[in-house]
Amino acid sequence: MEDALSPTGPVGQGMAAFEDRPGQLEMARLVEETFSRGGKLLVEAGPGTGKTFAYLVPALIYLRDHPGTRIVVSTRTKQLQEQVYEKDIPFLIPRIAPGVKAALLKGRENYACLRQWERVLPEVMDGLDRDLLIPLAYFAGWLFRTETGDIEENRAFLSAPRGRELWPRLVDSPHRCSGPICPFYDDCFSFAARRRARAAGLVVVNHSLLLADLAADGGILGPYDYLIVDEAHSLEGTARDAFTVRLAAATLDRFLGEVHRRRGGWTGRVPLPPDDPRISSLRELVGTLRSANLRLFTRLGDLLPSEQRGPTPALDLGTEATRIVNLLVRLRAEIEGLGEVLEDDAPDLAREAERLSVGADEIAGVYSTLFSPPQEGYVHWYERRGDGVFLHSTPLAVDRILAEALYPRAKGIVLTSATLTTDSGFSYIRQALGLAAAGEQVREAVVASPFSYQEGMRIYLPRFLPPVNGDGEEYAGALSELITALAPLERKVLVLFTSYRLLNAVHARLSGTVLAQGIDGPRGKLLEQFKGTKGGAVLLGTDSFWEGVDLPGEDLEVLVITRLPFPVPTDPVFSALCSRFETEGHDPFLELSIPQAVLRLRQGVGRLIRTRADRGAVIITDRRILERGYGVRFRASLPVEHISPPTLEALVRDLDDWLAHGER
Repeated sequence: MEDALSPTGPVGQGMAAFEDRPGQLEMARLVEETFSRGGKLLVEAGPGTGKTFAYLVPALIYLRDHPGTRIVVSTRTKQLQEQVYEKDIPFLIPRIAPGVKAALLKGRENYACLRQWERVLPEVMDGLDRDLLIPLAYFAGWLFRTETGDIEENRAFLSAPRGRELWPRLVDSPHRCSGPICPFYDDCFSFAARRRARAAGLVVVNHSLLLADLAADGGILGPYDYLIVDEAHSLEGTARDAFTVRLAAATLDRFLGEVHRRRGGWTGRVPLPPDDPRISSLRELVGTLRSANLRLFTRLGDLLPSEQRGPTPALDLGTEATRIVNLLVRLRAEIEGLGEVLEDDAPDLAREAERLSVGADEIAGVYSTLFSPPQEGYVHWYERRGDGVFLHSTPLAVDRILAEALYPRAKGIVLTSATLTTDSGFSYIRQALGLAAAGEQVREAVVASPFSYQEGMRIYLPRFLPPVNGDGEEYAGALSELITALAPLERKVLVLFTSYRLLNAVHARLSGTVLAQGIDGPRGKLLEQFKGTKGGAVLLGTDSFWEGVDLPGEDLEVLVITRLPFPVPTDPVFSALCSRFETEGHDPFLELSIPQAVLRLRQGVGRLIRTRADRGAVIITDRRILERGYGVRFRASLPVEHISPPTLEALVRDLDDWLAHGER
């Protein structure tokens, strides 16, 4: 291990600007020990540690020395997943583990389906929907060149008007997949990706797929020996999301479209005349279900509170929901009956009938779940989006799911992130991730960042701004004044918000080069524009900008945090979690809200210093960090001591002098 990660070793020799990082070697040894001893390791690796190499190098060496072993690496996002697989692994394998096979695997909804392409093309052409012809052309050109079928390769298609609308009709789906008897099975992108993953020693997935495999009882990834979870601070939220049951009016509508629609659907491919009684019956049943579903969701929209989201109240809709469930049971029976007739002459359609029958059963279960009182340990909640209503049933005790279902799958597990600790150490994350069971042996380590924060970071906690919980207009005005005062410095400024309401209010008051999430484009486009702007610029971002943003050097020199990032107390899931904490005798504010907010704040502050040479300032404008008793817990999480200038003019003057001093 020491040789591999030394300046004269195979990794160091292969890099033009290799940095000797003691923390990286320390973490690599811990990971290596986890492979040899088994058990669980929680390791916080500060920014600049070289965390990815610190787990990949020992993983690849172990695979090289133990043929037949399988290691799964799980990342928070598909973007990080692709970076690990496409950049880091190709660099490392030839240098330290030639012959080790690695594979990238995403969820099947990322892969194009050749059978669906064959079906959708004539439907679109017959319909003469000219708006779909441009994305269809982008798709066709790419489909005959791609080796993976991963739609992320085809940015032209995804960026085209209505491209993302067309994609669900072209994607692989369990409800319409006929498996090995499909005429395109040998060329199927999704199954090819799974075969490559099953044959590989190192498999790179994302948290969503890792948890989908858990729900599928290992049917996606197959058995593996060791698990590395990167960005482990997000695993709890991803698990809660993965095991949430969801329902919208479109859920059933899309499924019914798979069964029958005017141009296409399963019934349109069945080799029977349209007036055959069995086809007519299915057609009428689909129409009846569509009408019943529309009535149910129309009434639901009328009965639910007007708030955007909240806990689902008890509603007198059981009769309507039960009718839909009974109609789905009947639909399943009719599909199964017709599928049996097709066994000999059209086995692929018979297999699809089996899948559709299972789909009808699953959707019936979703209606039964969401229109019945929640089970113990679950919360039912609704969300209004656009003109639609979405229902959810979310588990609260995901810590138990992880402890009982995920961790026993591997002999050794590494959970790592730059932010796992609060002022009480690992205690919060241990509990959240289900690692606090009695007798559970979990090794813990904090690997310090090699960055010199004392020299490279300035933190301002001003008192001169109005309180965040006061007049919203006054606070937005003061923030705008602060951001405007920074403009003459001609620096790149990232402003992090916790709500679009405040972001929009501030944006409306600013002029100059200002980019705003939700106003000026999607996240990726905004970051590229921000980086490409010469001189000073301001980027306003909310939730997704608090982590996963890498803006080194002059691309980011001033970070403004507008509120302490507490969870929204009225969020139905968080509110239910607080009730659970209280029932168990805990203080939800001290033991849930504050630890979550501290970790989030650390993620936000971590956007600033990305390399040893970086220099920048953090301005936290929420006075609660100074004035409330709990503020000390947030201040303790900051990398350097703060200063509190008395006025805006004093802050800007000090900041200008400090940044200029670093350039001399």
